[in-house]
Amino acid sequence: QPGFWILTFSLVISWLFAKSITNAANLGMSFGIVGGLAYAMYYFSFLTAGIIIYRMRKEGGFRSLHEFLSGKFGAGAMAVFSLVISIRLLNEVWSNSAVIGSYFGKAGSGQYIAAVLVFTGLTLAYSLKGGLRSSLITDMIQMVLFGVLLLIILGYVIPAKGE
Repeated sequence: QPGFWILTFSLVISWLFAKSITNAANLGMSFGIVGGLAYAMYYFSFLTAGIIIYRMRKEGGFRSLHEFLSGKFGAGAMAVFSLVISIRLLNEVWSNSAVIGSYFGKAGSGQYIAAVLVFTGLTLAYSLKGGLRSSLITDMIQMVLFGVLLLIILGYVIPAKGE
Protein backbone atom coordinates (compact mmCIF):
# COMPACT_ATOMS: atom_id res chain seq x y z
CA GLN A 1 0.00 0.00 0.00
CA PRO A 2 1.69 3.24 -1.10
CA GLY A 3 2.08 5.77 1.66
CA PHE A 4 2.11 9.55 1.86
CA TRP A 5 5.77 10.02 0.91
CA ILE A 6 5.71 7.68 -2.07
CA LEU A 7 2.64 9.44 -3.46
CA THR A 8 4.13 12.88 -2.74
CA PHE A 9 7.43 11.99 -4.44
CA SER A 10 5.52 10.61 -7.41
CA LEU A 11 3.52 13.82 -7.77
CA VAL A 12 6.59 16.05 -7.48
CA ILE A 13 8.78 14.08 -9.89
CA SER A 14 5.91 13.80 -12.37
CA TRP A 15 5.58 17.58 -12.28
CA LEU A 16 9.31 18.13 -12.70
CA PHE A 17 9.64 15.83 -15.69
CA ALA A 18 6.33 16.44 -17.40
CA LYS A 19 4.78 19.28 -19.31
CA SER A 20 4.04 21.34 -16.22
CA ILE A 21 7.57 22.63 -15.92
CA THR A 22 7.47 23.60 -19.60
CA ASN A 23 4.15 25.39 -19.09
CA ALA A 24 5.48 27.24 -16.05
CA ALA A 25 8.62 28.27 -17.94
CA ASN A 26 6.63 29.43 -20.98
CA LEU A 27 4.21 31.45 -18.86
CA GLY A 28 7.10 32.95 -16.92
CA MET A 29 8.83 33.88 -20.17
CA SER A 30 5.67 35.41 -21.66
CA PHE A 31 4.25 37.16 -18.59
CA GLY A 32 7.13 37.37 -16.13
CA ILE A 33 6.68 36.54 -12.47
CA VAL A 34 2.90 36.92 -12.78
CA GLY A 35 2.76 34.11 -15.36
CA GLY A 36 4.88 31.79 -13.26
CA LEU A 37 2.90 32.53 -10.10
CA ALA A 38 -0.41 32.11 -11.91
CA TYR A 39 0.59 28.63 -12.99
CA ALA A 40 1.87 27.79 -9.51
CA MET A 41 -1.53 28.74 -8.08
CA TYR A 42 -3.03 25.87 -10.08
CA TYR A 43 -1.29 23.50 -7.70
CA PHE A 44 -3.24 24.92 -4.76
CA SER A 45 -6.25 23.18 -6.30
CA PHE A 46 -4.55 19.91 -5.32
CA LEU A 47 -4.71 20.96 -1.69
CA THR A 48 -8.40 21.82 -2.04
CA ALA A 49 -9.15 18.49 -3.72
CA GLY A 50 -7.12 16.66 -1.09
CA ILE A 51 -9.10 18.24 1.74
CA ILE A 52 -12.42 17.44 0.07
CA ILE A 53 -11.46 13.83 -0.67
CA TYR A 54 -10.09 13.39 2.86
CA ARG A 55 -13.39 14.61 4.33
CA MET A 56 -15.38 12.37 1.97
CA ARG A 57 -13.39 9.39 3.20
CA LYS A 58 -13.25 10.21 6.91
CA GLU A 59 -16.59 11.93 7.50
CA GLY A 60 -18.64 10.40 4.69
CA GLY A 61 -17.21 6.90 4.91
CA PHE A 62 -16.69 6.66 1.13
CA ARG A 63 -13.73 4.63 -0.12
CA SER A 64 -13.52 6.28 -3.55
CA LEU A 65 -14.92 9.04 -5.74
CA HIS A 66 -16.81 6.40 -7.69
CA GLU A 67 -18.47 5.10 -4.54
CA PHE A 68 -19.40 8.66 -3.55
CA LEU A 69 -20.88 9.49 -6.97
CA SER A 70 -22.79 6.21 -7.17
CA GLY A 71 -24.16 6.59 -3.67
CA LYS A 72 -25.16 10.25 -3.98
CA PHE A 73 -26.08 10.61 -7.66
CA GLY A 74 -26.45 7.12 -9.13
CA ALA A 75 -24.66 4.91 -11.63
CA GLY A 76 -25.16 7.40 -14.47
CA ALA A 77 -23.14 10.08 -12.68
CA MET A 78 -20.37 7.58 -12.02
CA ALA A 79 -20.34 6.55 -15.69
CA VAL A 80 -20.12 10.17 -16.89
CA PHE A 81 -17.37 10.91 -14.36
CA SER A 82 -15.44 7.83 -15.53
CA LEU A 83 -15.77 8.93 -19.16
CA VAL A 84 -14.57 12.46 -18.36
CA ILE A 85 -11.61 11.13 -16.37
CA SER A 86 -10.72 8.75 -19.22
CA ILE A 87 -10.72 11.64 -21.70
CA ARG A 88 -8.62 13.72 -19.31
CA LEU A 89 -6.08 10.92 -18.87
CA LEU A 90 -5.87 10.40 -22.63
CA ASN A 91 -5.26 14.14 -23.01
CA GLU A 92 -2.57 13.99 -20.31
CA VAL A 93 -0.72 11.15 -22.04
CA TRP A 94 -0.95 12.89 -25.41
CA SER A 95 0.17 16.29 -24.10
CA ASN A 96 3.14 14.78 -22.25
CA SER A 97 4.09 12.91 -25.43
CA ALA A 98 3.78 16.16 -27.41
CA VAL A 99 6.10 17.96 -25.00
CA ILE A 100 8.70 15.19 -25.31
CA GLY A 101 8.36 15.39 -29.10
CA SER A 102 8.88 19.16 -29.03
CA TYR A 103 12.30 18.65 -27.44
CA PHE A 104 13.39 16.66 -30.50
CA GLY A 105 11.85 18.57 -33.39
CA LYS A 106 9.19 20.89 -34.73
CA ALA A 107 5.61 19.57 -34.43
CA GLY A 108 4.93 17.25 -37.36
CA SER A 109 8.59 16.70 -38.25
CA GLY A 110 10.06 13.23 -38.50
CA GLN A 111 12.10 13.69 -35.33
CA TYR A 112 9.03 14.92 -33.43
CA ILE A 113 6.88 11.98 -34.55
CA ALA A 114 9.65 9.46 -33.82
CA ALA A 115 10.16 10.88 -30.31
CA VAL A 116 6.42 10.80 -29.60
CA LEU A 117 6.10 7.21 -30.82
CA VAL A 118 9.14 6.00 -28.87
CA PHE A 119 8.12 7.82 -25.67
CA THR A 120 4.50 6.64 -25.87
CA GLY A 121 5.55 3.09 -26.74
CA LEU A 122 8.00 2.91 -23.85
CA THR A 123 5.40 4.34 -21.46
CA LEU A 124 2.81 1.81 -22.61
CA ALA A 125 5.23 -1.12 -22.37
CA TYR A 126 6.38 -0.03 -18.93
CA SER A 127 2.81 0.35 -17.69
CA LEU A 128 1.72 -3.01 -19.07
CA LYS A 129 4.74 -4.76 -17.58
CA GLY A 130 4.84 -3.24 -14.12
CA GLY A 131 1.67 -1.31 -13.52
CA LEU A 132 1.12 1.59 -11.15
CA ARG A 133 3.11 0.15 -8.25
CA SER A 134 6.27 -0.06 -10.37
CA SER A 135 5.69 3.48 -11.56
CA LEU A 136 5.35 4.75 -7.99
CA ILE A 137 8.52 2.98 -6.91
CA THR A 138 10.58 4.33 -9.81
CA ASP A 139 9.13 7.81 -9.22
CA MET A 140 10.36 7.58 -5.63
CA ILE A 141 13.83 6.48 -6.77
CA GLN A 142 13.95 9.32 -9.31
CA MET A 143 12.94 11.83 -6.64
CA VAL A 144 15.69 10.64 -4.29
CA LEU A 145 18.24 10.85 -7.14
CA PHE A 146 16.95 14.32 -8.03
CA GLY A 147 17.38 15.43 -4.41
CA VAL A 148 20.92 14.03 -4.19
CA LEU A 149 21.94 15.63 -7.49
CA LEU A 150 20.36 18.94 -6.48
CA LEU A 151 22.36 18.94 -3.23
CA ILE A 152 25.57 18.09 -5.10
CA ILE A 153 24.99 20.84 -7.67
CA LEU A 154 24.13 23.38 -4.98
CA GLY A 155 27.23 22.28 -3.08
CA TYR A 156 29.32 23.32 -6.08
CA VAL A 157 27.35 26.39 -7.17
CA ILE A 158 26.89 28.15 -3.83
CA PRO A 159 30.60 28.10 -2.81
CA ALA A 160 31.67 29.04 -6.37
CA LYS A 161 29.25 31.97 -6.43
CA GLY A 162 30.66 33.28 -3.16
CA GLU A 163 34.23 33.54 -4.55
